[in-house]
Amino acid sequence: MYLLPYTLNPKPHRLSLFFYYLPKRCVYPKLHPYYNANSVINRRGAKDMFLIKKLISSLLLPLPLCLIILSIGCLLLITKRHFKLGRILVLGGTILLAAFGYAAIPAESFIRGFEDNYPPVIQYDANSDINWVVVLGGGYIQAPMLPVTDQISFASLARLSEGIRIHNQLPDSKLIISSGKLAGAPVTGARLMAELALEFGVQENHLVLESESRDTRAQALNIQKMLKKERFILVTSALHMPRAMAMFEKLGMTPIPAPVSFIVKGKRHMTLNYLIPTAEGLGKSGLVIHEYLGLAWAKLRGYI
Repeated sequence: MYLLPYTLNPKPHRLSLFFYYLPKRCVYPKLHPYYNANSVINRRGAKDMFLIKKLISSLLLPLPLCLIILSIGCLLLITKRHFKLGRILVLGGTILLAAFGYAAIPAESFIRGFEDNYPPVIQYDANSDINWVVVLGGGYIQAPMLPVTDQISFASLARLSEGIRIHNQLPDSKLIISSGKLAGAPVTGARLMAELALEFGVQENHLVLESESRDTRAQALNIQKMLKKERFILVTSALHMPRAMAMFEKLGMTPIPAPVSFIVKGKRHMTLNYLIPTAEGLGKSGLVIHEYLGLAWAKLRGYI
């Protein structure tokens, strides 16, 4: 048995048909019904803003940024226009790319600064009055030929695992999974994560899906509509937790942070690998830049 969602819109939205394809084992409590995203934000404006935000943030990551600088420099050298500027751009792009590749240790310092804001909690009191555990999705791919564990990202898998661990320590709690839909995908990230949660032993009537959010801001808005002022445990990656907490608290909620998927784990020792640029350095530099861009965007938009 499952319930169709309540919507604030006078006319049914075509996305409501999504619920007919949900596993029948997933039950949506009447007390906290699913909310259509149209009741929270303007869909068209939000979609355009989402695409702009994603495009800008992607181009400002280390590798795309350096490739853009190098491409412009090479083009100027080939066309022999502004030859001096072309040489400067090529040299600057190369140095910048190497710097990002060397930046594993500096990047870890910035990452630690984010992750140390909220320490992990190993054990929760079974007698706690907390009734909700909210898990924020971290991405997925649509590949039906693969097991669901390979379709959700490592971040989503870690967050879901932690959410289930906490849910098991709080027997009366319900697990809210918040993850939207990829463009053109027939299923949402929340549905895939719910399928895995069921396989991991979570009871069907303890699952609630929030399937319309495409970013942290929308997740905060939709969770606020569902839980109002109720306290809940918020599960997301340790690096993402400060931004998520700021957005939820901005809306008047008081989530209890439960960070997971720490990147910096203990003290690193210097090795020869730190003497050469590496993909690891580029990756960690990208994570830091992505998080700072996210904070800057949220601050600019008044989300935090």
